[in-house]
Amino acid sequence: MTHMRWHRVSTALWRSVLDEVVVLVPDSREPVVLGGLSAAVWHALADGATADQVAQSVRRIAPVSQDVVDGTLDAMSARGLVGQG
Repeated sequence: MTHMRWHRVSTALWRSVLDEVVVLVPDSREPVVLGGLSAAVWHALADGATADQVAQSVRRIAPVSQDVVDGTLDAMSARGLVGQG
């Protein structure tokens, strides 16, 4: 069980567009378009959450393993969209 909380980067500008989320972070010149699982993870992080809580939230709409959610969080972190703390 993971207790470290994930959160959206507070300096990101974002908008929901249909089933996707468009995110612009200050260090990037191009917006990032999140769809599918990544968009669901973004929405699950509205108030911050542990990886376990994110997975529980996402499982309400799609069957997904904890490993897949963890990998998605890591990928989003690498792009500067989310962080831990």
